[in-house]
Amino acid sequence: MKTINTLFDKVNEEKITYDYADLNGKANGMCVNEGTNYYIIMDPVIKEDDILHKIVLAEEIGHYYTMVDDPTPLINDCHERLCRIEKEENKAIKWATDFLVPTEDLLDYLSCDLSATFFHLVEHFEVTEDFMNKKLYHMSLQQPYYEVCENRYLCLQNLPSIYITGFFDAELASKAKALYGRK
Repeated sequence: MKTINTLFDKVNEEKITYDYADLNGKANGMCVNEGTNYYIIMDPVIKEDDILHKIVLAEEIGHYYTMVDDPTPLINDCHERLCRIEKEENKAIKWATDFLVPTEDLLDYLSCDLSATFFHLVEHFEVTEDFMNKKLYHMSLQQPYYEVCENRYLCLQNLPSIYITGFFDAELASKAKALYGRK
C-alpha cells in the first residue's frame, strides 16, 4: 500500500520543490510549473488529515506527470479553457487513483475476500470514499467487469453499485474469461 512517505519519495526522486503555504481556502494544493522547475504547494491545514494529505499530494504529483496546460482557473476563462482545465484535472486524478489504488492490488485484495465491501476497500487503501469512487469510475471506463478470481468478476456496470458476480452458464463463463480475464 502506498503511504505519504511513498509520495514524498516520488517528489524527491523527481526533484520537485515541495512546501506549505496558505492557499486562502481556494485549494488544498497546487502544482506550478515555472520553466523547468516544478513546485507543489500544499495548504498547511491538510497536515491534520493524513488521508486527505496523501490524496491531495498524489493528485498534485499527478499534475506533474500529466500537465500539458496550467490547470489554474483564471477569472475571465473562456469555455474552451475551462474544458481543458477539467481534462487536466481528470488526468491528474486518474494518475493519483492508479498510483494509490493500483487495479491489480484492488483485484488481489478482493480475491482474498470476496465478501469485501466498498468500505473495506476504502479502509484497506486508506483513501476517502470519494477517491475510491473515482478509482472505480476510471476502471469502469476501461471495461465493465474485472476478473477477481476463477469465474468471479467485479462488476462496475452499475456504478455507484459494485458487486462480485459469477457466470454459471459455461458458455457465458468462457466468454467472460476471454473478454475480462486477467492478462
